[in-house]
Amino acid sequence: MNSNIVPQNKHDLDACINLQAISNSELPLYFEQLLPWLQDINWPVALPVAEKLSQANDDLVPFINEILLGNDDIWKCNVIEYLIMKLKPQVMESALVEVVKIINSPTQSEIDEGVNLIAREAVFYYSHCVSSVSRRSLTSSPHTTHHALFIDRKCNGRFISRNEY
Repeated sequence: MNSNIVPQNKHDLDACINLQAISNSELPLYFEQLLPWLQDINWPVALPVAEKLSQANDDLVPFINEILLGNDDIWKCNVIEYLIMKLKPQVMESALVEVVKIINSPTQSEIDEGVNLIAREAVFYYSHCVSSVSRRSLTSSPHTTHHALFIDRKCNGRFISRNEY
């Protein structure tokens, strides 16, 4: 692995320039080393790292889920707002499954830090960024594994996945 693409400190913008130059197929090799740079979005390297990670495919989702299931609520906020909301719609949809769980059953610390509110914004953003035609094609195919996210009025506006419906 080329360590010149992973920032060595919060001011290592040269590594960020090198990171932008790698192919998306090489990106999964660096997920574990890059995601911690989103723990503080004020670090100069955070946004360029998030920008590059947003080009990833579904193989990023398990790494995102690990963060969303963890205890660092600021990191969760940053990942939702600066990464998940920038992903391609199909990848975003996969990543939103854990986000919906935060909306429906937030911990007290997630409420205190506003993670549940940012999570709700992400789901609303997703619903607006994917046209109804695209959404229909994603969810109506019998071969798809994507989860359609929608509000069930019978559940008092609780977000649910197609599997729960």
